[in-house]
Amino acid sequence: MIQKLKIECVKQGYSISNEMKFDIIDFYTKSLHQEHYAHKTDYIRHNLEEKYGRCFSIIMYEVGAFVSHSFLHADDFLLELRSAEHHILAYMLPPSFTPPPLIPEPQVIPFSRTTTQQQYVSKYQQIQCIQHSQPYNTSYYKY
Repeated sequence: MIQKLKIECVKQGYSISNEMKFDIIDFYTKSLHQEHYAHKTDYIRHNLEEKYGRCFSIIMYEVGAFVSHSFLHADDFLLELRSAEHHILAYMLPPSFTPPPLIPEPQVIPFSRTTTQQQYVSKYQQIQCIQHSQPYNTSYYKY
């Protein structure tokens, strides 16, 4: 049986619509039961990006933890929620903010099992680490 989760809205900025607030609450409750993402904030942020674009920053911490947060008097763009376990801050980036472009991950090329190149080299090369103009550590690495 799924228990009803009580979430209190502490602060809602003027730029945060009720639809956005309800979406964030819905994504938070779903994040408690999902297993695809390692962190609940990643699940919330991903779903918000799908619906609204890249315009939210999500911070979540346990109730009772000492966290000092400042958004430079940008209360109009802040949604602050509290549940029995977590404190959730959803900061909507101002319209003037242009997020950097997403960098696609490089293609992973699998190592061929039929390669003709030698896989192991038995040559040692000495590398000397220098710190503050003096030899700090001399190590041997196998290449």
